[in-house]
Amino acid sequence: MTKRDHYLFVCQNVRPEGSPRPSCGRSGSHEIYLAFKEELARRGLHKTVARACTSSCLDMCEEGPVVCVQPGNHFYRNVSLEHVPALVQSLLDGAPARELVVESQIPDGPNKDR
Repeated sequence: MTKRDHYLFVCQNVRPEGSPRPSCGRSGSHEIYLAFKEELARRGLHKTVARACTSSCLDMCEEGPVVCVQPGNHFYRNVSLEHVPALVQSLLDGAPARELVVESQIPDGPNKDR
């Protein structure tokens, strides 16, 4: 088994029709996940540098589609297919794409006082 340097968790949660909260799965997140897989493979990064993974709800529904990057524990919001190449490049550059990063409302992270 090969451990990658980065893991991209793409939320795939689908809420029922008529739900008061949005869901990433109804906002094109499956296509975004597939685009990450394709972009990583095209660049030859999929076996050692990064892996795209699906996830269930990341609890940032109003920001979706959402992608969590580990390590680094940062979340990208409102990700579209057009963002995928730049987000993959940000892994290589070693710095998050700041324009898409969800800024936490809690200074030390979302789980500090839970």
